[in-house]
Amino acid sequence: MRKDGKDGRGRKPKKTDSRYVQNKKHKLFRKLAGIEFVIGHCKADHR
Repeated sequence: MRKDGKDGRGRKPKKTDSRYVQNKKHKLFRKLAGIEFVIGHCKADHR
């Protein structure tokens, strides 16, 4: 979490980002997509 309260995950890789940064963001987004449905199901099960 950054000082301004945002975690930096909510933006797509820019064209001006280096190839390394684009790959890094792509891996992060793929990892998040893999666990978000699990979190959603857990929240729904305990309501």
